[in-house]
Amino acid sequence: MSGKRILAAVGVIAILGAATGVTAAYRSVAPYGQIGNRYLAKQICSCVFVTGRTDGSCRKEFEPDIRQFEVSITHGPGDASGEVRTRLALFQGRATFDPRYGCAIPD
Repeated sequence: MSGKRILAAVGVIAILGAATGVTAAYRSVAPYGQIGNRYLAKQICSCVFVTGRTDGSCRKEFEPDIRQFEVSITHGPGDASGEVRTRLALFQGRATFDPRYGCAIPD
């Protein structure tokens, strides 16, 4: 085999090894990323919709960590419903509010 072919084969093996490592790392971290996002969405949802506090007031409770997350709060018509979405990198969470049941994390 020529030197170029050996180098190409080593390169392909290295790329496959790196891809396998990244996939394994993501799979081991993904559950924790989902848990963190869903927890934050539920806590913000309860703070805003159940206790009736302002968005800014609720965000202060999670400083400085909340700065890393994208948080969006949607109020339904007449405060009859609401939704909070959170995102950090590839992970996201969602909690919904129903005045009869409070905030919940949908499946």
